[in-house]
Amino acid sequence: MLSPKAFRDKNVLILGYGKSGQSSCNLLKKIAKNIFVYDKNFLVKKLNNKKNNSKNIKNNLFFNKNNIFYENNLKNILKNNKIHFCIVSPGFSIFS
Repeated sequence: MLSPKAFRDKNVLILGYGKSGQSSCNLLKKIAKNIFVYDKNFLVKKLNNKKNNSKNIKNNLFFNKNNIFYENNLKNILKNNKIHFCIVSPGFSIFS
């Protein structure tokens, strides 16, 4: 098991934003430099609550003031960012 110090000022990717992904994010948001979250189901649910959802889905990137980035395109995350750690939630499908 890694110490929280290992995540200090690092970019962390969380695959899956269910209960375990959200818990990981809550723990890391005070430690990690940036957190990138990839979960298509979460984004679709979140955007369905907004009126301009089709426009936001095409833009792919969502920013939170706590340096948490939600994106529905995993290739963009990996291509545009140096990821130091990846946390895979137990329910994350490799076919996503």
